[in-house]
Amino acid sequence: MIHKLFGPAAQLAVGLLAFIGVILIQIFLHGRAKTEMRARFEQLDMQHQHERRVSGRKEKLSNLGPMFNLLFELRQFHSELYKTEIEPNQRKGLSEAEIIEQIESIKKSLSEKSENQMRLNMLIHIYTPELKDKLLKYEEASSNISITCWSYTSGSNQELNNAFYDLETRITNLIQSINELQNSLVKCSQNNES
Repeated sequence: MIHKLFGPAAQLAVGLLAFIGVILIQIFLHGRAKTEMRARFEQLDMQHQHERRVSGRKEKLSNLGPMFNLLFELRQFHSELYKTEIEPNQRKGLSEAEIIEQIESIKKSLSEKSENQMRLNMLIHIYTPELKDKLLKYEEASSNISITCWSYTSGSNQELNNAFYDLETRITNLIQSINELQNSLVKCSQNNES
């Protein structure tokens, strides 16, 4: 009778061992699949981050061109303003009314370029915030020209004979700040290409 019990007990033991074996294999396979999925996810995440960096660099580089163009236009404009409005009038013996009229003309010309300055400001703040300090120097130099014009046309500065010399200094400082900003953009573009 005892060996009649061994048959079903042995079958039950074999079945139990087979069940435990299947469970252990499933746990192992689940752990392996989880590890493979985590590794694949990390790989995809790294690839996505790389693609974002590359696309960010490309976008930044594509917007450096318009910034260079704006700086070139602004430099050309201020150089031309100096050559046509400031330099010739330094040596002329203009009356006070003529000096004020010329300064008003300069103010009008400067206000026409304010849109380019705003576009440049926006592009730098969005794409190259590391150049904000150079932009601030440029904006200060630009503001100094406007303040100088205002001081002469409002009558708060009585030395009208010095107006064009003061404006020459301000324009020179502005062109220098444009050059510094443009040099910084060149460095920025070189850093983004590598």
